[in-house]
Amino acid sequence: MNDDHSGLRFLSALGLGVADLTGEGATVAGGRAELSLENLDLLDRADLVVMGTFGDDLQEDLESQSLYQSLDAVQEGRVVVLDPALTTALNTPTPLNIPPLLEELGPVLDRLSA
Repeated sequence: MNDDHSGLRFLSALGLGVADLTGEGATVAGGRAELSLENLDLLDRADLVVMGTFGDDLQEDLESQSLYQSLDAVQEGRVVVLDPALTTALNTPTPLNIPPLLEELGPVLDRLSA
């Protein structure tokens, strides 16, 4: 994945790496990976899944999928779904929006590091 994306640099500064899904059924571009529903199982490779949303309908549709619900990452609480404001903050981290991002990511990062 392209590590020039500011959100990836932010996550890297927190000590997180990025799963390489290139050639694995994901479309990877601009610091993001897009997966079709049938490839959601690729998310189980990650210790932490950070997903950005820009609409409640899309999030609700995803969360209603049995394949999504069956993912280890979901069942173990290793998924953080960011609302539109935090998705924008992750895309362009600034001194003003980093604290809310850390507040959202902190509990999961604490659990993973324990």
